[in-house]
Amino acid sequence: MCEDSYAKPEARMKRPGLPGAGRGLRAALCAVAAGLCAPLFSQTTSAIFTVPWTPEPHWADTFDDLLFFGDADTRGAGEKTNMFYWDSRGRVKFLRGDPDPVFVLGYKVLTYDSRSDNRLVGGQFNDIALAGATRVDGLVEGWRIDIMGGAGTANDGYFRNRQAWYPTAALGGSRPAGAAGRFCAGIEFDGNRVLWPDVPLPYLSYRDSLGERVRYAVGIPETSLAVRLCERTTLDLKYCFPVKCDATVEYEAAEWLRLYAQYGRTLEGFAMGAPNRDRIGLRRNQRFFHEFDRAGGGLRIATAWFDASIGGGWAFNHRFLTGWDCRGLDKYRGLEGGWYVALRMQGTF
Repeated sequence: MCEDSYAKPEARMKRPGLPGAGRGLRAALCAVAAGLCAPLFSQTTSAIFTVPWTPEPHWADTFDDLLFFGDADTRGAGEKTNMFYWDSRGRVKFLRGDPDPVFVLGYKVLTYDSRSDNRLVGGQFNDIALAGATRVDGLVEGWRIDIMGGAGTANDGYFRNRQAWYPTAALGGSRPAGAAGRFCAGIEFDGNRVLWPDVPLPYLSYRDSLGERVRYAVGIPETSLAVRLCERTTLDLKYCFPVKCDATVEYEAAEWLRLYAQYGRTLEGFAMGAPNRDRIGLRRNQRFFHEFDRAGGGLRIATAWFDASIGGGWAFNHRFLTGWDCRGLDKYRGLEGGWYVALRMQGTF
């Protein structure tokens, strides 16, 4: 679920300019693209400028993760529930050939539709945000100043609910570190963060590589590691403080076909409109949370023009919770474990 997610898939193809490329070069290029198997960090936070762009000319990077959950009963209540979940995010620049753009737009559209015997669980929840980022060079010697600002709404279908709207902003600096690394630091505010959404928090990021086999990013809130375990197998780990994580292992069966296994954990928060809030006695400053773990696998097809994965697995620890942030949540409903089908699409346009 991220840096290294921006590598272009054509690196894995036999292109006309590389007619004699051997396995060593192909494996190295494959390692550069390893991060494609995991989703981007949110592009309406500081990640919009801490994650580097690839040098190939393109306009935008996009990521879409669709999950179809099968029927499951709520524990203790026997309320039949099924769900469709769609997480879409990406960023756009205004000069196709610029690998270090001055202006960038980032977006996030997270939505899920649920059909349930429970009127509160059944319905639509949305987290939609848009942010713009720019950089200023030359103010401080050796440093680049990064600025980001935007807004979003995390709601239960009541877009008129003013409590659901939130700001997002970041201010920091970045500079080269070592031969190929980069260090970023600053402060950011995310009004829908699952922890301390009303407090600006620092961000730190140091990105570098260890030869052709290992790429890493160490920091807060985001940390990632991509390792080429052997010629055809890669491991991709990503963590976003305080809860989200993603671990993926991929095996390259052919230049265009990969097999993958994956584990992920998600927690999202939404403000409630007055009708739903009153139904379960929530205070105005409390939110409704959706949490689940998933483990599964599938197939990924990746070419220069197309990159999509299809698979499935088992969802567990599936819960709906209430509270202000993740430090003290109360369980509203828990779902029995159940199957899911996953479709993931990634693009560099």
